[in-house]
Amino acid sequence: MRVPHILRFLYVLLICLSTAHCQSEIDSGLTKVNALLYQQDYVEAEILLNKLRTQIERTGPELSDIQNTRRLKVLDRLGRAPAMY
Repeated sequence: MRVPHILRFLYVLLICLSTAHCQSEIDSGLTKVNALLYQQDYVEAEILLNKLRTQIERTGPELSDIQNTRRLKVLDRLGRAPAMY
């Protein structure tokens, strides 16, 4: 069952993103998105991308270079998701 695993992953991701040391969780979220896209599970990938985007935007307008790069990766993949349906 893939759905409970994804929900568990999202729950842990949302908790970890509240602290600065968990920014690497965004990277692991992007890795999970890539895996979902490879599996052609576009709906779940888009849901996860939207959650990642929301978490990044909550950090505020002043992003470090690394955070900005992550934000751009998320937005890039979000822009491509509808074309894959």
